[in-house]
Amino acid sequence: MIILVYSGTSASSVRHDLGRADYSYYFILEKYLPILHSLGEVRFVENPQLEVDPIYAAATKHDLAVGIHYGGAPGHPSTPSGWPSTYIEEYAGMAQVFQSQVISLITEGAFDRFPTLRVALIEGGFTWMPSLMWRIDKEWKGLRHNIPWVRRPPSDYMREHIRLTTAPLDAPPTQDELAQIIEQMDSDEMLMFGSDYPHWHAD
Repeated sequence: MIILVYSGTSASSVRHDLGRADYSYYFILEKYLPILHSLGEVRFVENPQLEVDPIYAAATKHDLAVGIHYGGAPGHPSTPSGWPSTYIEEYAGMAQVFQSQVISLITEGAFDRFPTLRVALIEGGFTWMPSLMWRIDKEWKGLRHNIPWVRRPPSDYMREHIRLTTAPLDAPPTQDELAQIIEQMDSDEMLMFGSDYPHWHAD
């Protein structure tokens, strides 16, 4: 397993970064690094914008999936309205971070540059996916001239390249409604079992 790690704060800048989100994350990461090293190969990403394509290239070359997991402190607010002041605000708004990742992967052409790229969205829920499919397909029909490299409806890319874990399960009140959401994804291959053990979210 290759574990990618990024922090805007480094050993050389930590003294000047007091008050930044990455400041606390730097020390948490420092403590957890031995555990990460025991799980696999740890690679530090210094400039995500420049280093992402080589990561995709390496993943496809070795037939590996790229996993995206929520958490940490990337240096940018996790919500469009700025830094959340409570955990519930951050946690409930987590889905929009995953939606942004999906939209970016498709519209920036990642799956066109790397046709065999596979991406797993880990512990971000999945019940938000059908409405995102509908919205981006609708907008693509009128705005595809903006992204001519995206030659198919975006939902086709989602079904082909993206998988999501079942936990945490942001489920509607009844099983029938949950089954309807799964049917709306129009795919029996997009979901992967995930328990999120040892965390418990009343799933």
